[in-house]
Amino acid sequence: VFGVYMVVSLARGLSTAIDASLSLGASQVVAELDIENGQLSLPHGFAEEPEIANLLGRGFTIRILTLQGQTLQAFGPYLDLPVSSTASYITVVDSASQATVRLYTLPVEESNRPIFIVQVAQSLADMQAALRQLLISLLVSVPLLVAVAGIGGYFLAARALATIDSITRTARRISAEDLSARLNLPATDDEVGRLAGTFDAMLARLDSA
Repeated sequence: VFGVYMVVSLARGLSTAIDASLSLGASQVVAELDIENGQLSLPHGFAEEPEIANLLGRGFTIRILTLQGQTLQAFGPYLDLPVSSTASYITVVDSASQATVRLYTLPVEESNRPIFIVQVAQSLADMQAALRQLLISLLVSVPLLVAVAGIGGYFLAARALATIDSITRTARRISAEDLSARLNLPATDDEVGRLAGTFDAMLARLDSA
């Protein structure tokens, strides 16, 4: 249960971080565009703009498309991606590289009317590698932890039950002619220690009677 919780929590955290990065990246792309009267003007050397170059350097794919899906500009390794006219996050497989990719689509609006589409995508290879490494670590460490816990529990239980075994052996030696047997165990403030003390006190009362 702990292992499943760790994997699910890490996967959820990484997915949230990737989606946040894609959303921020799309906002940065839109901020670099020139839009006038519903018309998009792509500046010369758009890919060399510092923000865009930074995104591309981090492995992002950037696509700018018309509402009909026609590509106006595209940069990055994953260019064969589905087109959507609504804001959405989807996970797809790039047909060219067979890489699993997280894709964010952001329709850009003017006067509440969409005029073109910005898409930002990122490979999920690093996320998958991290989850795979965690899973391998858990598959190796959890059985070892269970084995150590089992061995430790066995010795702890044997030590705790040794007092019970001593009580059992003493009880077997007691007869009506000899009530002098005592456990004489060190006094401990736990259930077994109180049981041993109670047993010795009972034997003393019986011997006196």
